[in-house]
Amino acid sequence: MKTAQYHIDRLFSLHGRLVARRPVPFLIGSLLVAVILGVGFVFIQAEWDIVYLFSPENGRASQDQAAIRRCFPTNYSDFLPDRQTNVGNFGKIIIATSDTGNLLNCELARQVQTIHQAIVAMPVTVGEQTLTYEDLCARRGQTCVYPPLVDIVRQQCQADVGTVNITFPIARCCENVSVFLGHQIGGVDYLPDGRTLKRARSFQLSYHLQPDDGGTAEAWEQTFTRKMLELSKENITAVPLTSRTLETDIIDTSATVVRRFALMFLLVSIVCSVSLSADWVRGKVLVGLSSLLTLGLAFLSTFGLLLWLGFKFIPPIGLISFPMLGLEAANRLHLATSWWRTDETAAVPERLGRTLRETGVPMTCTAVALAVTYGVSSVTDFPGLRTFFIFSALVTVFLLLYQCVFLVAMFALDGRREKLNRHAYAMCKKVLPRSEASDQPLVYKIFCAGGRSVGDTEPWQATERSLSGLVHKYIRSCLVMTTCKIVVGILCLTYIGLAVWGCYNLHTDFILRSVVADELSFGLPSTNLKSGSLVRSARPCLLWLSVEMNIGARIP
Repeated sequence: MKTAQYHIDRLFSLHGRLVARRPVPFLIGSLLVAVILGVGFVFIQAEWDIVYLFSPENGRASQDQAAIRRCFPTNYSDFLPDRQTNVGNFGKIIIATSDTGNLLNCELARQVQTIHQAIVAMPVTVGEQTLTYEDLCARRGQTCVYPPLVDIVRQQCQADVGTVNITFPIARCCENVSVFLGHQIGGVDYLPDGRTLKRARSFQLSYHLQPDDGGTAEAWEQTFTRKMLELSKENITAVPLTSRTLETDIIDTSATVVRRFALMFLLVSIVCSVSLSADWVRGKVLVGLSSLLTLGLAFLSTFGLLLWLGFKFIPPIGLISFPMLGLEAANRLHLATSWWRTDETAAVPERLGRTLRETGVPMTCTAVALAVTYGVSSVTDFPGLRTFFIFSALVTVFLLLYQCVFLVAMFALDGRREKLNRHAYAMCKKVLPRSEASDQPLVYKIFCAGGRSVGDTEPWQATERSLSGLVHKYIRSCLVMTTCKIVVGILCLTYIGLAVWGCYNLHTDFILRSVVADELSFGLPSTNLKSGSLVRSARPCLLWLSVEMNIGARIP
């Protein structure tokens, strides 16, 4: 009785024969489909919002934030930083001194005041306008909201001699108003009274801007970042942070991933272009490079289709390129190995049919398993992860389809070249088999001769004449040795032990700086300063109560 696998294998065999007879229509059709779907890039919308990327839909935090913003909308004309319920546009600067320094000394404190004055007077050109912080700032009454530390320093440090006398975390500011400074001073030491500061190693100055959709606030933040990087001196370090720093660093991290993938893509291209079959005719150079093009078509089609459907581009999508490159390489090598096992005397359609009959089902099962895994993983409350896994599932399916159509068609064309005994690189050049090149120069024998000769009596074995076969031969002889078995067993047990130890010591945490590259501004300098100083200080805490009340009821 014929099983279902028999019928599926037969379908793959018929497909291989069909593509081998007419490869050009399948090549053109694949390219047309990719181009049509790629038109979806005209609808591209990038999503960099941190809440969208890393928080669940309808989560407690999102609901609470929505309720707070509804009940306590931020008023930028009567602005209070402690009552701000949205991120808004801002510029912050963390000023730190050495481990032995003290920013409470008036000599250093006045340098902080100088930095503040440079920020306030910093000009920003937008179109034909030249604006400063006072033109864009959030206000309380008719006055810009400035960091309270600046007022304290200005009142107490009229010269470079002396020390700022300040209580912590609550201090008295101008007009005898109490302000919370827990998140603005870090690395503190107290006097014996336990309230007055003796030493502070870091200050944080915050500058809040009015909301702006015309790009003015964004231009100010960019100028602010450039300006602050120029103000670091020998005894103090100034690190800027704006409302777009994390977003910008995520974009830069995505670009870093793309550069690394491009490097890996280049290395794989070199490997594909260097034939490992020890034969200049049977090598699958064209197929290897076409396989990489297949991966590009799969990404183009997936991106285009999702953008057609209204999905937004998110930076983590680029990470799926690495496992997809591995899947592409595995399927390509599987096809090439199966092709080499076929009868060289058979016609190209017959060889390609046998190749797909042997490899079609394993390739399909692998792709379907991955696609289902990604599809199930897309059922999540995190919209960013949902988009990532939907993209991963679709690119897996498209990769399988393009490999079964486009790559198989390239196999057919390359099979015709091999049938004519043409060189794998100089594809228009017909070369002699090695058995017939005895009277040719040594260079010709090394770099040109190859392929099948009519006089060859034994079939060509790829596993015996390739680099992989050579490695396999020595590894096999090594693994049968008792000593090698013991070493391999110890290594496996060690690996499993480390894995179990890692599972028991797994810590669940989510820190935004961990999603950007270490060398970027949010990931390195500002984080180090915060973790070294500001994080050990007090933090502001907002408490709100939501109670349903009947306004018409009599209050006892």
